Amino acid sequence: GATASLGGVQYCEDEMNFALACRVQDQLESLGATVIMTRDTDVDMSLYDRAVKTRRAKPNLMISIHRNSSVSASAHGFESYYYQPYSMPFCEAVNRQAASLFRQDRGTHYVTPMYVTRISECPAILIECGYMSNADDMSSMIQDSFDQALAEKITQGVVDYFRSIG
Repeated sequence: GATASLGGVQYCEDEMNFALACRVQDQLESLGATVIMTRDTDVDMSLYDRAVKTRRAKPNLMISIHRNSSVSASAHGFESYYYQPYSMPFCEAVNRQAASLFRQDRGTHYVTPMYVTRISECPAILIECGYMSNADDMSSMIQDSFDQALAEKITQGVVDYFRSIG
């Protein structure tokens, strides 16, 4: 994953993603959901292995949480990806909520299949929660209060999606 340095401190994407995923897990479980994480500790796991573990779990939904990076320091914002057409409403619901915390909503995108969006057993999305290569995004993303708010918005997107399908 990407790394970024801010104020002399080095940040790693995988650690930031795992911390956010744990916050989302806590939020969803507080609402009564059963959450299955593809990894229980901050260890590296291939995208292939994540997809296999997800398929075996037979979940109702799958969210792959990431932080973006670019060669351009001006790229910023939140965006989300889906592959299966039936994943689009889920992608839009999460994007609508989570992107509201960022200066730019980069939208939802159909993407040629990535391992985690190829999952056909359930709606599956990949979300990019800000740009590590952008100082303003990073300044927000390293704040516990921002990460907590982002977890709440992602959770609300999940709730909104389930409400929309009855």
